[in-house]
Amino acid sequence: AKQKVFAGSDAEVDWQEVHVKSNGIGFREGNKIFCLDRSLLSTPYKEGSGECVLYCREDFNKQWQFLQQAVCQEGCLGYVIGPPGTGKTTTTMAFLHSLSVKEWSVMCITLRELDSATIAQTVDGETRLCNIDASVSQIKQVLRGWAGNGKKFVSLDGYLHVYEIHMEIKGACNGWRNGDRGNRRLLVTTSMNSRGKTYPEKEARDHSKELVVYSWTLEEYKDAVKYDSLYSSVADVIKDGTNRDRESLVESKYQVVGGSCRYMLDFPIESAVQDFRRAMEFIGDYDDFLRYRIGDRSKSFVHRLFARYRVGPIDIWAPISRFVATELASKIGEQFVIKLMSSGFSFNPVQGFAFEMLFFARLSRGQEGLLLIDSDKNMQSWGKFDVVGFDPRKGYNILPNARICLKPEAWNQGGYDAVLVDHKERLVRFVKVTKSEKHDLRLRYFAECLQALSINREDGWHVQIVFVVEEEKVKEFLVSKVDDPGALSGYGWEEGSERTMVGVVGMDSGPQG
Repeated sequence: AKQKVFAGSDAEVDWQEVHVKSNGIGFREGNKIFCLDRSLLSTPYKEGSGECVLYCREDFNKQWQFLQQAVCQEGCLGYVIGPPGTGKTTTTMAFLHSLSVKEWSVMCITLRELDSATIAQTVDGETRLCNIDASVSQIKQVLRGWAGNGKKFVSLDGYLHVYEIHMEIKGACNGWRNGDRGNRRLLVTTSMNSRGKTYPEKEARDHSKELVVYSWTLEEYKDAVKYDSLYSSVADVIKDGTNRDRESLVESKYQVVGGSCRYMLDFPIESAVQDFRRAMEFIGDYDDFLRYRIGDRSKSFVHRLFARYRVGPIDIWAPISRFVATELASKIGEQFVIKLMSSGFSFNPVQGFAFEMLFFARLSRGQEGLLLIDSDKNMQSWGKFDVVGFDPRKGYNILPNARICLKPEAWNQGGYDAVLVDHKERLVRFVKVTKSEKHDLRLRYFAECLQALSINREDGWHVQIVFVVEEEKVKEFLVSKVDDPGALSGYGWEEGSERTMVGVVGMDSGPQG
């Protein structure tokens, strides 16, 4: 049902009443998960009805404690800061709707860039939603028209200090708070790397406190999906059509979505790839990007490309995932990899795939292309290739005279990191980049890819499989096991001899530019 509320003489707000199953809200499994009615999450990535199950990782508990003590009890103007997709909003919603409806009324204002805002308001246990213009006058009118006595809590979400209108709206909300600090609370949440310039006098006057929420780790995801109620609620966006167990599925998707629980638990992998690629298009100046000067008016979307981790007393920023890191390396070049690896910290999120980043950086942006050596110390030059993404399940239309590197968008194919196609030479070279001393050979993935690309030996095509390893490991590298022998027999690979037909070359892992 709709209810029209006149918040002022010159504006009308259309409220949509929402039926919320409040009896299902709360902690379960020994306080390791929290269940929330999905209709309360007035965000574009969690629409619909049903139950939303949250994993109470360490950062969830820290944010909960911050809201309870610093904001509710001490009356601080609270700020929650962290990259997109860390769970800041859902944790806040979980906390607010755990408050006593007899004591508290809550309002969640979600800013949508510059033009609109969504408001969810709960009074006496009744919840309603509305969409309004993102203007100071509209926000003030809604605040003035907020019925009910007792304590009130406003959550201002989606705040970006680079937008003047956002700063004005925050000022209006803080002015409302100052009207009755004994009973009014304000929390501001931002996905930027800071809340902007601060002034000690104003900080003291506002009694401000902030909390940083950090990106998810692979271990946290693995712990989360151990709970059946949580896994069943997100399985449709994690399963990939295979029979792998949930931990393996999470590991595979993690290579693309990394520390963003939003993309891990709410979106299919295709949406993550699309959004990450779109964010990369917003990078106008790669020099600024290398210096992490992100977040100006034209680049706020770029923030989703980064993760933030705490290592001792230091905050480390890094590409959100392996997929994003290697994509950026192929676009920016080796200086990007050198920049990331120059932190000097014992923990660096990109350590595990920096070698792969160097491969793509040199292949697409190196002055001399990709230079390698074989076991006899002979130099090989593979030259340069244009790097393009592709889905092995959908194939790719290879144009005549094409010289391209096909970079798989997902890590569920298991056998290779790149497919180099030289149409003029009629050569398909599968490449696996690894720092390991041995690796399995899963031939069915290569055969499936060749079929998807419509590559036939009868048309004169030759197929190679090459492992790119660190230079010092070329002679010692071993193919430990061959799965699906004979899968490439139609391409000149003799069944039982595949291990001897594989190529191994070395790449210098040190900086070259």
